[in-house]
Parts: sequence; C-alpha cells; structure tokens
Amino acid sequence: EVVTDYMTTFYNYYGITKDDPRYDSVSKGNIVKSLQNAFGVNDLKSADLAAGAAGYLKSIGLSDEEIAALKNNLSAADATLPVVQPEPQDAETAEADQAPATITYIVKPGDSLMGIARTQLGDSKKWANIYELNKDSIADPNKIFAGQELKLAQ
Repeated sequence: EVVTDYMTTFYNYYGITKDDPRYDSVSKGNIVKSLQNAFGVNDLKSADLAAGAAGYLKSIGLSDEEIAALKNNLSAADATLPVVQPEPQDAETAEADQAPATITYIVKPGDSLMGIARTQLGDSKKWANIYELNKDSIADPNKIFAGQELKLAQ
C-alpha cells in the first residue's frame, strides 16, 4: 500500500504506471530502500511497520493518545470521522495539563524548528511542540522566516 501510494506521485508527475518499465526501478530504488533502511530490515513483509511508525511518531513528540487518534483516522473507512478525544479528566489531572507558560523567540536567518528546539529547549525532537504552539502563524513546519515571532513553552 505504501509503495502504491508513493508511486501515485510518479504517475501524477511523470505518467509512470505499473506497466511502465521504470515503475519497478523507481519503487524499489526509492521507497522500498528508504523503508528498508528506516526499519532496519531486508524484507519489508516481515517488518513490524506499525510498531516502527509508532516509535518514530513518539520520537518526534506525539503522545500515545495522538498516535492512537492518528491510527484511528487513517484506518477509518470514512476519512471525515472526527479525531477520538481522550476521556474527561479529574480536576487535578486537568490542572496539570493546562497550557504551559511561554516565551517569545524571534527566528534568525538559517533557523529551523529542530534547531530552535535543540538550542532553546534542549531537545531537537521538541520541534513538534513548537509547531503545535504556533500553528496559527506557521503554515508549513519546514518554512519559517527570519523575524517571525514564535511562542516556546518553558
């Protein structure tokens, strides 16, 4: 499924179909090798892709609840289903989950969210936290601009 989805891009841009002799070389040379490297296996059919994907998502800062909601949304027959919300919390837990105090950071030339997370928060994996706090001003997490003001959780 991943290869088929990936190859849709090559069909859309270059007209490469399954019948095209380039199809196998593109799919095996690009996506298959990338996935083999990502999961550290030679045979993707024997790899636990779900566990590997969940591990990656955790490494970039997603919570177990967010991963479960993402998995639910991606596996749903109706892609318009709402995100599953966590169960209501008691007052003590809800208070602990309130928005953290923030500081303002001015983006410098050459900055990236990962770099800012590393230098300002001590962990480049917290780039997703910065993005989440600033979704209103960041359309694409790969495109931030010098002079842009970002909120950082303390």
